Amino acid sequence: MSASWRRLRLAGAANGSPPPADVTVASPAYQQILAVFATTDLSGLRAKDICHALGIGTAAKDVEGLRAKLKRLVARGVLTEAEAGLFTLARPAHRWS
Repeated sequence: MSASWRRLRLAGAANGSPPPADVTVASPAYQQILAVFATTDLSGLRAKDICHALGIGTAAKDVEGLRAKLKRLVARGVLTEAEAGLFTLARPAHRWS
């Protein structure tokens, strides 16, 4: 996934595009998580990496709490889990006219 696509997705969210249909994803905590994905060029992130990026603790309770949020984003199609514990932004579905 290219960095420009991530920036475009984050910019779209910040530029007044309609809010996500899922209220969970629209919450500030989830938007902060998505911002971390939008600003990284890595092929995937682990929960502990995101904890570091957000400046929250890296104790087991912090990492597991964040991992639960990441799993919710996977269930809603916002993120994918390429391999166990490695999360990436989901690619938008291509629509053919």
